[in-house]
Amino acid sequence: GGRTQYAMWEDPEPYYPVHYNPVLVKGLEPGTEAAPIEEAFAAYGEVSNVHFPNHGVVDGKAFCFVWFKDDNDGAKAIEGLKDKYSLADGKGSDAVLKKYQAQLKAKFSTKPNGDEKDPTATIFQTKYRNTAEAPQIMSN
Repeated sequence: GGRTQYAMWEDPEPYYPVHYNPVLVKGLEPGTEAAPIEEAFAAYGEVSNVHFPNHGVVDGKAFCFVWFKDDNDGAKAIEGLKDKYSLADGKGSDAVLKKYQAQLKAKFSTKPNGDEKDPTATIFQTKYRNTAEAPQIMSN
């Protein structure tokens, strides 16, 4: 028939609107400035923070997170800028982020018993909504 069949356990509608905040911007040249990125994304909503994680270079390319004040603006930006930037959901487990986490662990893990504080923990916390609150880890 012309009707979409859903399995019994599959709910066709998510219970909450899915948002993409922060947006992960990948494939940037190391040393890329935040200003042009903020400018490009500001066309889609008010940007509260552009964050380049410390040591944030994977396979020779930098990446950053763009935070919007309104969670729903991320999806618009991903749609509108997909030809200009390589974009993904910054909350997700993107391959770049997985690799980055592994690099950090390799770089900072010193204790063999593995009970040290995970250096990636603060980077992936998504409670920081603006630069003032965020931990200041900037790459020089």
